[in-house]
Amino acid sequence: MPGTRGRFYRTIIATERGAALIIATAGHVDHGKTSLIRQLTGVDTDRLEEEKRRGLSINLGFAYLPQDNGTRLGFIDVPGHTRFINTMISGVSGIDLGMLVVAADDGPMPQTLEHLDVLRLLGLRDFVAVISKTDRVPAERVEEVSAKVRRLLENEKYDLFTVSNITGKGIPELLAFLQGHALRHKTRGVAGNFRMSIDRAFLLKGIGLVVTGTATAGKITVGDALQLLPQRTTLRVRSLRVHDQEAQSGHAGQRCALNITGNIEKQQITRGDVLTAATNAPLKHRFDARFRLLPNGPFPVKHLSPVKLHIGAKHLEARLYIIDEIAGSRLQPGAEALVQIITALPLSCCRGDRFLLRDHSETVTLGGGLVLDPLAPRAGKSREHRLTYLAAMSNDDVEQSLRQLLDTQRNEINLSDFSRSWNLHEQEMLALRDRVAAMHFVQEDISYVIAMEHWQTAGKSLLKAVQQLHLKHPEKPGIKLSALLSHLEDVMSSTLFRAVLSQAMQETTLSLVGGLVQTSGYKPRESRVDQQCWQTLEKIFETQAAQMPLVSELMKITTWSKPKVLDTLNSAQRQGLVLKLNDRRYGLPRQLLDYAKKVLTLEANGEEINVTNYRDSTGVGRNLIIELLEYFDSIRFTQRRGGHRVILDPTLPDKHFTR
Repeated sequence: MPGTRGRFYRTIIATERGAALIIATAGHVDHGKTSLIRQLTGVDTDRLEEEKRRGLSINLGFAYLPQDNGTRLGFIDVPGHTRFINTMISGVSGIDLGMLVVAADDGPMPQTLEHLDVLRLLGLRDFVAVISKTDRVPAERVEEVSAKVRRLLENEKYDLFTVSNITGKGIPELLAFLQGHALRHKTRGVAGNFRMSIDRAFLLKGIGLVVTGTATAGKITVGDALQLLPQRTTLRVRSLRVHDQEAQSGHAGQRCALNITGNIEKQQITRGDVLTAATNAPLKHRFDARFRLLPNGPFPVKHLSPVKLHIGAKHLEARLYIIDEIAGSRLQPGAEALVQIITALPLSCCRGDRFLLRDHSETVTLGGGLVLDPLAPRAGKSREHRLTYLAAMSNDDVEQSLRQLLDTQRNEINLSDFSRSWNLHEQEMLALRDRVAAMHFVQEDISYVIAMEHWQTAGKSLLKAVQQLHLKHPEKPGIKLSALLSHLEDVMSSTLFRAVLSQAMQETTLSLVGGLVQTSGYKPRESRVDQQCWQTLEKIFETQAAQMPLVSELMKITTWSKPKVLDTLNSAQRQGLVLKLNDRRYGLPRQLLDYAKKVLTLEANGEEINVTNYRDSTGVGRNLIIELLEYFDSIRFTQRRGGHRVILDPTLPDKHFTR
C-alpha cells in the first residue's frame, strides 16, 4: 500500500521489529481512558467522525509509542459501552497488560467490573490500575478509591498509579513503569499457521481491498496465500502494513493491515471471518471447551440455553451444551464445566482460543472459557473416551497434551486432526511426532500415532484372535476380514486393525489368501479335494486362460449342479489351488499373478490405474476388469481413490499368489 498515509493508517498499531508491550485499557465510560492514552503517546484514538462528535470510543482505537531502547508501547483503547463488548473482546485478545482506569470522582462502576471480569476470563493476569481525574477530588477520596481498586485486584498481579490527565500529574511515573515493563517483556512466539480474525474490511482508492486484525498465530509474508473462512476462498497478500509501516512480514501479536487480492468482494467479508495459512483449518458448527460462569452471575445457566458467543472478532448465536454430568442440567454462578458450544453458523477456531458468552438478550456477560477441541463430535459428547481426550487437551503444553493422550488412549490418535486443532504447521507436527517417539502410520493420507505399548498389545491381540479361530474352525483356511474385525471390535478400532494387520503381513506373521486371514504356513485339516473333479475344472480354467470363467459358465460346460461346482471350488480354495474373487468368479493364483503384474506395469509406465487403461492393457472385458480391481482392493494390493487406483504394496502379488 505504498504512498498511503490516510487517517486509518496513522492509527493502526501493532508490534513491529523487536519487542513490544501491548496494553489494553478498560474501564467505565468517560473515566478518561482515551485522554490518558493521549497524555502518554500524543495520539488521539477518537479518530472517527462519530467518535469525535460524541466524544466516545466506538471502534477500537490504537496508539503507539516507540522507545529509544528499541521497545514499543502499544495501546488499545477499549470502548466502555456494554453494547460494544464484542469490539472489546476482539481488541483485548492477545494483550500483555491490562490497564484498568477508574475515575477518582466516580470510583468503580458497573462497566469497570464487567471489563475486569472480561479481562480475567480472557486469561489476563497482569494489570496496572490507574486512578484518573485526581485533580477533581481531595486526596482522601483518591485514597478511598485506590483502596476499592486494590480490593478488586487483590488476587491479581498489579501496580497502581494516580494521575491527572489535565495537569499531567503522575503521568511520568506511569510512563516510566510501562517502559520498564516493556524492557522485561518477552517477544511473542510465532509458532503455528498464520491466523487473524478480521475486525475491519474496506476499500482504498488505488490500493484495493484491505482487511485488518490482530494476528493470533504464525507469520505472514507478502505474496503468501491465505484461506478466508468460512468462505473457503483462497486469497493472496499483495502488501501489508505493520505498526503503521510498510512491511514484508508480520507475525503473532502484531496488528496487521493486509491488502489482499483474489475472487472476493468487500461485502462478502464479515466481521470475525478468519484468514489462515492452513489449508485444512477447523470449520464446524461446534467446539468443546472449558467454561466458567462468573461468580457474580445473576442466574444459573441451563443445559442448551441460547447464548451469544463472542470469539475473536466474531459474534454469533449459539447454544450451551453441558458435557459434565456432575454439573447436572444447569450451571450455578461460579461453576466451571466442560461444555460444547453449538453455533448457528460455521466457525473456525483452534485449541487455546478464548471466548465469552453473554445471555441471549445481551444484557449480561455470563462467563468465558477456553476452546479445547475445535473438531468436537456431534455424538458421544460425554462418553468416557471423550472425557479422557478433553482432559488431555486441557494441558496447555502441546507436547504434554499428546503424551497424555498416548498414555490414556489405547486406540490410535488422529495426529492430523490433533495438529489441526492446535494449529500446527507440518514441520511442527513432524517434530512433535518425533519427540514423543510413538508408533506412526498413515492411512488415506491421514497421520496416526499410538503408544508403542498399545501398538504391541494390539498386534498380539490380532495374532491371538486368528490362532483361536483356527483352533475353533480347523477345517477353514482362514477368517474373513469382516469377521475378524467384528471379533476384535471391543479391543481395537477398524483403523488400528487395518494398521496392525498390514504390519503382521509385512512381517509374514499373518497372510491374506483369497480374502481370508491365516497364520503363515497354516493348513486346514480336511480331506483332499476330489482330484478328478478338480482336474476337470482346472483344465477349463487353463483352456479359458485370461477369461477366468464364471461359476455359471463352469456349470454349463461341466453340466454339474451348482452345489457340486461350488464344493469343488471351495475345497480347492482351501488348499490354495484356486482363489475366490467374488461369489460369481474364481481364478487360478498364476492367472491373478499375471493380472497383478499388469497393474504394476501400468504404474511403472506412468499410466493411471483406471478401468479403461487396465482393460486396454489386458484385452479382456470391462466386467472382469472391474471385478479384478475390486478384488485387488480387498486384499490391500491396491486402493481406490476416486476414479483411479493406487498401489499400496507392490510386493504383495509375489507373496499372495505364489505358493
